[in-house]
Amino acid sequence: MGDVTQIGPRPDVIFVCNCGCSTWRLLQDGAIECAACDNRSTTTGSWYTVQPEAKEFGGEPFQDVRGNDSIEFARSRIERMSGDADVRLIAIARANGSVHLWADAETKKQVKWTLRRFKEAADLLKKRMR
Repeated sequence: MGDVTQIGPRPDVIFVCNCGCSTWRLLQDGAIECAACDNRSTTTGSWYTVQPEAKEFGGEPFQDVRGNDSIEFARSRIERMSGDADVRLIAIARANGSVHLWADAETKKQVKWTLRRFKEAADLLKKRMR
């Protein structure tokens, strides 16, 4: 019997660095570099299917909107992303200390999921301060 060919859409996959980051910079020489740890090797990570609550590597992939430290780029990108159908949480903190939050969390499980996302955001901030 010959090889079996999959018909239909393939599951979405993302490459996740060993540090857990799934955001990569594309460099002029064709190399890619992890946005969190500056790793330039695609052998120190793995492909993972994109699933909510995926626990394939003992953590969850994270992404950071850096935009080369351009706040205008980050605002523009976040504005575009906020309209996506799969957005479950939007939080804004202003310079005066006010905080605005929208989340579609209604059950205890959804609230726990939302709180884990806030922890991940705090971890991203800590990584940038290193």
